[in-house]
Amino acid sequence: MRSKFLGNYPLAHGDRARIWEAGTIVLDTNALLNLYRYSPDVREKFINGLSAVATRLWSPYQVAAEFHELRVGIIREQNGLNKEIIDALESAFNQVSAKLKRYKKNPVLDMDSIEKKVREFAEKTKSEVSQEYGKKFSKHGLTPQSDSVLIAVGELYDGRVGDGFDDETLAEIYKEGESRYKNKVPPGFLDSRKGGNRMYGDLVLWKEIIAYSAEKKVDVLFVTDDAKEDWWWKSQGEILGPLPDLRQEFHKETGRLFYAYSPVKFIEEVGAKFELNLAATLLDEVEDTSKRSAERNIRAWVGAGDLKSDRVARGEAVSRQYLKLQIAERELAKLRSELTKSERRIGMLRNDQEGIRDLTRHTLHRVGRLEATLDSIDGSVEPEAYANGLDNRDRLAEMAKELDLNNRTLSAEIDKAVRERERLRITIEDVEQGLTNSEFRHLVSRGREGWESGIPDDGGEFLNEVEAREV
Repeated sequence: MRSKFLGNYPLAHGDRARIWEAGTIVLDTNALLNLYRYSPDVREKFINGLSAVATRLWSPYQVAAEFHELRVGIIREQNGLNKEIIDALESAFNQVSAKLKRYKKNPVLDMDSIEKKVREFAEKTKSEVSQEYGKKFSKHGLTPQSDSVLIAVGELYDGRVGDGFDDETLAEIYKEGESRYKNKVPPGFLDSRKGGNRMYGDLVLWKEIIAYSAEKKVDVLFVTDDAKEDWWWKSQGEILGPLPDLRQEFHKETGRLFYAYSPVKFIEEVGAKFELNLAATLLDEVEDTSKRSAERNIRAWVGAGDLKSDRVARGEAVSRQYLKLQIAERELAKLRSELTKSERRIGMLRNDQEGIRDLTRHTLHRVGRLEATLDSIDGSVEPEAYANGLDNRDRLAEMAKELDLNNRTLSAEIDKAVRERERLRITIEDVEQGLTNSEFRHLVSRGREGWESGIPDDGGEFLNEVEAREV
C-alpha cells in the first residue's frame, strides 16, 4: 500500500537521513529573494548555512532567471521601508490625536498640552528612526549597483544552474499546464490569475527539478517560501508536508524521493547538523520574514498578464476588500447589539439596587422603632413579649446586613458592567474609525451594488466564492 500512496506517508527515518546526507537542495525564488529582506546578521548566518551545503545546491534556470529579474525591485522595496515606518508612526499619532480631541473640553486635563507632548514624542521618534536607518544603511545597505547578496548567490551557484528548456519543450509544458490547471493538478494552478505564460512558472520549475533528478538519479529537498495550497498539504491551518500528489508524481517520474521544507525549518536543520549555533531570534526573523512575504504575495492580485486576467485579478482584489468591509460592518453591528444589552443590564441592575436600598432603609427604620420601643418598656411587660421584641429587632438587623451585602454585590456588578460598556464603546469607535480609512472609504460611499457594477463577471463570481468560503 505504501508504494501506491507514498505521498501520504511521513518520511521514514532512513529516507529522511538519505535526503539530508546526499539529496540535492533546491531553493525557490522567494527563498532566495528573502535574503534581501533579512537583517544583515540573519542574512550572513543564512548564507553561511547555504555555504555548509554548497556542494549539493542546484538551481533550476527558472529560479535563477526570476531571481535576477526581481532582485532590483526587492532592493527598492527594502530601501523604502524607512518611509513606510515614518508613515506608520504618523498614522499612529493621527489616530491618538483624533481620540484626544474627543476629550477636548475635559474640565480637569489640559488636552492641548497632552496632544503637544504626543506630537513632540512622535517627531522625536521619527527623527531617531531616520538617523538609525541612515547609519545602518550606510554600513549594511544594498543598492542595485552594490549588491553583496547577488555576489554571494552567484558564488554559491557557480556551475550549479540548469540550462532550462528550449522553446519547443516550453510550448509542450504550457499546453500540458492548460489541462493541469483546469483540473487543479499541482503545482502552480493557483497562479492562473497571472495570465499569459507567466502563470506556468511553478510548473516549469517543477518539470526542471524532475528532469534533473531523473538524469542525475538524486533525491531532492525543496526549500520554498510559497505558502499556497498548490505546494503544501494543509489540514485545519496546519502544514503536514508537501502535497502527496507532488511526492507521488516525483517518485513515479524519477524513482527518487522528494520532500519540501520552509526556509526556517531548513536553516534550523542545517544549523543543528553543522553546529552553526543559530539563535532562536534568528529563526524567529526567518519565519516572520516568510510570513510577511506570503502576505505580500497574497495581496499582489494584479499580474502582468493579458487584459482579461488583469480585470479578473482586479475584481478579486475589490471582492476581497469588500469582504473585509463586510466583516468589519458585521463586527460593528454585533458590538452595537452587545452595547445595547449592556446598557439594558446596567439599567436593570440599578433598578434592583434602588429597590434593595429602599428596602434597607425601611428595615433600618423598623429596627430603630423597635429599639426605641424596647428602651421605653418598664417592668410590667411580660418577659416573653420583651424577648419576642428582641428577636424581631435582631432578625430585622440581620436582614438589614444581608440587604447591605446585596447592595455592595450589586454595586460591584454595576461597576463591572460599566467598565464593559466603556470597553465596547471604545472598540466601536475603533471599528468606526477603521471603516473611514482610505482602504474602505470609497467602498462605504459607493456600497456593494456600485462596486459590483464595475467588477467583471469572473470577479463577481469570485466575491460569492470568497464569502461562502471565508465568512
